[in-house]
Amino acid sequence: MIVDGEATASRDLDLAGGQRIGHRALHGASLAQVEDAFGEVLASDAILALPVRKAGDGAW
Repeated sequence: MIVDGEATASRDLDLAGGQRIGHRALHGASLAQVEDAFGEVLASDAILALPVRKAGDGAW
C-alpha cells in the first residue's frame, strides 16, 4: 500500500482528563504506523515518478 503523506490530514484530539494531542503529532504518528505496519508513505512527487504498468503488458 502506498499513502501520499502530503494528501492526508488530521485534527486535534481532546482526551479524557483535559489532555490534547495536536494535529501535527497525531498526523505524524498515524503515518509512522502506516509505514511501520502496512506500506510506504511517500511524497506526491515520488508517487508520480513511479513506473506505470498497463493492463495486458504481461507484467502481472
